[in-house]
Amino acid sequence: MKKMVMNLGYQTELKRGEKRNIKIILEGEEFDAIVSNMLILQKKYSEHCDIVRILYSSNQKLTGKLQEIFHHTLDYCLKKRDLRTGNYQKVTIPIGQKEYLVLYTTTLKDVFVADCITMNDREEFKHNTKSLTENHYANEI
Repeated sequence: MKKMVMNLGYQTELKRGEKRNIKIILEGEEFDAIVSNMLILQKKYSEHCDIVRILYSSNQKLTGKLQEIFHHTLDYCLKKRDLRTGNYQKVTIPIGQKEYLVLYTTTLKDVFVADCITMNDREEFKHNTKSLTENHYANEI
């Protein structure tokens, strides 16, 4: 079974079922959140990998910042939600429209630096690289 190791700057591992308060630095601002390694029943799901979640309240300033940055994803989800016919239908973001939040550990205890990959970033990358040949791109790296 694969064991995931969550480095929090001073610990070697976030055990299953454990939660910790953390700070996330995003675009120069500091936000409070909680990192949680979900408790998974080992007897029932012996081969299941760890699931680590970042938790934050809907009334925290992190929520507003993420909604501002990931507005394409938010708009897509809201439109799909309005079109739902049943009680609950999962909204799946198409691969070409996905946006990403990348977290990096730091040397500071329980502090992460976040980077965002938005639709605008993806479009800018496509635009800047569409005329490059593979050899030119390889030489740039």
